[in-house]
Amino acid sequence: MEKTTNNNQPMKYILPLLLSVFIFQQSLAQDYVPGLIVVKLKDEDQSRRKESSNALSLELLEKDGKVEKIQYLGKKSSFFKRNEQKSRLDNIYKLEIKEDISELDYINYLNSFENIEYAEQYPNVKPLYVPNDPEAQFGKKQFHLAQINVYDAWNVTKGGEDIVIGIIDTGADLDHEDLVGNLYLNVEDPIDGSDNDNDGFVDNYYGWDFADNDNSPEADGSTHGTGVTGIAAAATDNNTGIAGIGFNTKFMPIKIFQTESNFSRNSYEAIIYAADQGCDVINLSWGSSGRYSQFAQDIINYAALEKDVVIVAAAGNTDDELDFYPASYDNVLSIGFVNPDDTRNSNSTYSDFIDLVAPGSGIYTTENGDAYASDGGSSYAAPMVAGAAAL
Repeated sequence: MEKTTNNNQPMKYILPLLLSVFIFQQSLAQDYVPGLIVVKLKDEDQSRRKESSNALSLELLEKDGKVEKIQYLGKKSSFFKRNEQKSRLDNIYKLEIKEDISELDYINYLNSFENIEYAEQYPNVKPLYVPNDPEAQFGKKQFHLAQINVYDAWNVTKGGEDIVIGIIDTGADLDHEDLVGNLYLNVEDPIDGSDNDNDGFVDNYYGWDFADNDNSPEADGSTHGTGVTGIAAAATDNNTGIAGIGFNTKFMPIKIFQTESNFSRNSYEAIIYAADQGCDVINLSWGSSGRYSQFAQDIINYAALEKDVVIVAAAGNTDDELDFYPASYDNVLSIGFVNPDDTRNSNSTYSDFIDLVAPGSGIYTTENGDAYASDGGSSYAAPMVAGAAAL
């Protein structure tokens, strides 16, 4: 059985769309060094080349006023090495052309010769963007950043403060040194005892607690939500702690687990709230295996199809083939988790409904009390995808 949308379009059509966005973004980063061209001549018999009137030669390039410098990249042949083997670098030249000459026009000119194997612009490379957060450096505790190639993504985009991830969980440590900088604030409803924005929630300046029905989504019990939040949206490039995948992306904490019992209340109404408040991405690092609910599917469809929200959910931490909800609903990206070597973790739930996998073993992130710790599971894999979606 495949995930489908209301129009019976399989989920497999949604994933290539996401992939195409990443490919498009990567293409924007592949620039070329201006003024440089590399050309390779075909390896052919020299007597034939002399007979041809349409063959490019070094002598012709040296006389070309458009070329300022020529560098031969092949190995220089030695008189004493008569049986020297040919190299793939033979016949490759790097040309530096004048500033007022179009690289593409000159490449077209070079390709007009019959003995050209290829002529192309010289590819430019850029250093991977590594933020100054201590544990985001190569070889430090946030190994998962390199595993998912997010440094490459940050070369292209670092997200924006106008993008918000709704973290529906146990709340978050709102004063954490590495979270407070990316905390979304509802400035339309400051804390003054009135529902200034007329959304039905009084003083929801920081978010909302659906479990205890108040305006304090503070993680005053389980640290789970604080850990999830740090992975997706910790403040980045602030020379502190860790880096969040979403970089500049804001997060909206929405609490659905009661402080005392840690039981969930109003979890699906929280999805409606996040969608209505304008969240672009919603992360659901919770769920259970069990029966399908049309009520829950309707809410998912409302957020995804009517509010255009990307919904990401953890696929479960049981070594079994299970339909885990809400991850297995239509219009939800179901996220399994893998080890640092990209093999399936033995505790990762598997099913036909899983769409993507992400690292979920020994993930270093934020913790309650302005602290940091390592933990794992699909709960920590999902916010990596949520952060990437926000980018």
